[in-house]
Amino acid sequence: MATDTSTASPSTNGASRMKSSEIIQLLSSIGVEENTATVMVYLHIRGPSKSSDLQKICKLRQPDVSVAINRLNRLNLIEVISNPKKGRGRPSHTYNLTVGLNDAIKPFREQAESQLAILQNQISQVSKVTEVIGD
Repeated sequence: MATDTSTASPSTNGASRMKSSEIIQLLSSIGVEENTATVMVYLHIRGPSKSSDLQKICKLRQPDVSVAINRLNRLNLIEVISNPKKGRGRPSHTYNLTVGLNDAIKPFREQAESQLAILQNQISQVSKVTEVIGD
């Protein structure tokens, strides 16, 4: 898992790096897979990036980047730009966050809020049941 965000853009100051690390930790705390949060934040900071660039910047293995990219793609948060390769081999891809970071975190925030509502309802039901049962 990636936790070191000190490799942010050279033009990024210390405060921005701290914010990146903080948002990744906060997203993880509400249930976003850390690698997905890391890739999303770095796509926001760096802009369009290839998988190999994300691996280096985020300090993730290729399969971890791929899983994060697939998750973001399923949520329609990124565009995948195919870079045709001359000759043989698979084309490389460039990934771009299609919305701002605030909009990108909406589906994750909504999922966390939904889970919170379920937990609050269950806590309420437990309280009602224990009142009926008594001490």
